[in-house]
Amino acid sequence: MREIISLHIGQAGLQIGNSLWELFCLEHNIQQDGTVPTDRILEGLNSNIDSLFSLSSYGRYVPRAVFFDEDATAINTIKNGQMRGLFNRSYVHQCKLESGGCWARSFGSIVQQEGEEILADKIRKQIENCDGLQGIMLYHSIGGGFGGGFTSKILDLLSTDLEKITKATVSIMPSEHSLTSSIIEPYNSLLTLKYLKEKADLSIMLENSALYRVANQQLDIENPNYSTINRMIAQLISSVTQSSRFNGTRFVDLIEMRMNVIPDPDFQFLHASYAPFVNIDKQNTDLINLQQITNSLFDEKASFINCDHKNIKYLAANLFFRGDCPWTEVKGVVESLKKSPNIQFAEFAVPVYQIAISDKAPTPFPNCEQGRSNKAVCMIANSSAVEIPIAQIQQNVQNLYAKRSHVHWFVGEGREEGEISEAIELVSTIIKNYKEAGYENPDKDYCTRVQHGTNYIRQFVYTCDCLDVEAYRKRGTEEGKNMEGRYLGVCVQCAKKCHVGHNLQADRIHDGFFCDCGLEDCKVKCLCQKEEKQEDQEKEEGSSQ
Repeated sequence: MREIISLHIGQAGLQIGNSLWELFCLEHNIQQDGTVPTDRILEGLNSNIDSLFSLSSYGRYVPRAVFFDEDATAINTIKNGQMRGLFNRSYVHQCKLESGGCWARSFGSIVQQEGEEILADKIRKQIENCDGLQGIMLYHSIGGGFGGGFTSKILDLLSTDLEKITKATVSIMPSEHSLTSSIIEPYNSLLTLKYLKEKADLSIMLENSALYRVANQQLDIENPNYSTINRMIAQLISSVTQSSRFNGTRFVDLIEMRMNVIPDPDFQFLHASYAPFVNIDKQNTDLINLQQITNSLFDEKASFINCDHKNIKYLAANLFFRGDCPWTEVKGVVESLKKSPNIQFAEFAVPVYQIAISDKAPTPFPNCEQGRSNKAVCMIANSSAVEIPIAQIQQNVQNLYAKRSHVHWFVGEGREEGEISEAIELVSTIIKNYKEAGYENPDKDYCTRVQHGTNYIRQFVYTCDCLDVEAYRKRGTEEGKNMEGRYLGVCVQCAKKCHVGHNLQADRIHDGFFCDCGLEDCKVKCLCQKEEKQEDQEKEEGSSQ
């Protein structure tokens, strides 16, 4: 058994949770009071229903979920809504204080008022009910005062006791479609990104504006409402978890997905795509081609993030197929992707697609614009695409912080102004890493990545044989680049023939670097090898004379 615990935080997290658990119940034939009809029990036994639900002593299935919010309306929707008989009310927690849209108040005052131990205990009890915890998924918005600040604090608490457990977030990024228009939303987003980077293992970033675009292009809905958007997110998450819950020819759980899609700890922010969303009026007329819907994952029609998809570079990608997707056809689709000139991988990345396949076709929501389809595919990808929305948040923060505008809301809640500066610096590093992932290396014979112990260091070497570090730094400075922390390294061939740093007048370069570019015959050279070669040639010429 491989359980997943879900934490729904803030208004966005609760609204997603409402749609998500409705869909999970539909897929596993669970009624809204947690019971399973007698004629569907055997069907339920053929699925791994226990990964998401626990069976109570009264024979009812209860979601492995905890809900946190400050808003009574959102909490009452869970407690008193149509599925009120499904959830354990003791895991639906309303905080007494209001955040006022401020990250710092949720992170500090609200948690102190509620008691860290009380909040942690609710999550701890869910964990104790698991036999083999696969991971924890947190659903929230990053721009909301409660969704951002409370989630950051929960991640901080989890990182202490559950360091080895995979912690994945589904994070909604702000956009012009957001109803909240708080002036400090950029600060909230920035500080939340800092904690996602430091405390979470992977973060699937979704943009509201991109979701509206997908609804418009795939569902032909000009003005979708939040219910439609949340149901689209639910279908995405259902596909990501489907191989853990249903039988299939290829199995991928959260841990395996993390290992594949995070090739380097510096890159943990992911984006998602899903196809097809079929309008209910077209469900009986549209023909669904597996190759076409898979190709659409790599363009704007299916992407849940806004970017120029023609110019992004991928680091890794997981593809989740469900429904009528035989392995022979999937294999052909993936081979076609590998040959596509429109899909570019970063030079240090291995162009491999991890595949999950489930026989369970997507389940449509009742009374919804989304129609049924016999197959679907979604992608969770790591690429340079996330740099664009994160950079926009960074720019919005810098516009405010340059004038120290509204900083007093955070300082007044006990936070230090320097924390914002630290967050700006950390997010700048995130942006730089993803931006560099999209660079072209002018000399592909040279390594672009080295590894020292377990700490990965990004390498983008613009020099040639002698690896002239000083010239590299000087040229970068003249071009207006921040050269702090940029390294040049050597491969194992070089390290065997000279002391590291012998010709590399660079700070903090130590012994033990080796190349992991994946090339069978790495051609990285250092000046000492060039000198040795010249000496050998001179000796040969002297002996011949």
